[in-house]
Amino acid sequence: MDDDAELPEYQIFSILRQGEEEPIGPYSQNQIVRLLNEEVIRPFDLVYYEDLGTWKPIRDVFEIHEGISNFVDEGQDKLVVGEVFRAVQQLFGAQEEVYYIAIQEKGPIHLGPITAVALTASRLLIASHRAGKLEMEAHLWPGVANARLIRKPGQPLGAFHVDLHSGTSLQVERIPQVQLERLEQVANDIRTAGH
Repeated sequence: MDDDAELPEYQIFSILRQGEEEPIGPYSQNQIVRLLNEEVIRPFDLVYYEDLGTWKPIRDVFEIHEGISNFVDEGQDKLVVGEVFRAVQQLFGAQEEVYYIAIQEKGPIHLGPITAVALTASRLLIASHRAGKLEMEAHLWPGVANARLIRKPGQPLGAFHVDLHSGTSLQVERIPQVQLERLEQVANDIRTAGH
């Protein structure tokens, strides 16, 4: 958010899209993020709420879209990335910089929850949908012994494997190869940087 001030959840917003004369809304903060992710509105459209005083570009008021757009270069589902990004921000605050988010691919018969792996400056997080809720499992980097990808020859999907110093191992299956490579690179860069 602008000036590090967090907008109240109940805040009501109006949007004025470029080239239109009539504003649309009212919308909640979550609806604004959803509309940005669905590309119904754009970061350069204008937003207004009671305490703002004047119409401003959405990108100046909502930094979250910029953050989300950085994580969809390898085909990640925007809605899942947005949900994970918001969950990380709510749990740890805006000071917890998110470096990468990888999303598990749905299989032809997919009965389990979609899982995501998020890498931040100080944590490796595994986010899973359980009973309609997003649950986050967080591990501080000093507790991570090893992070590597497991390739399956000729397959477009693989697994991300993490060994913890506690002796526990974690593995997230069905992640696209391009996301796996980026996960491994970013995770090892963070670990070797001493985080």
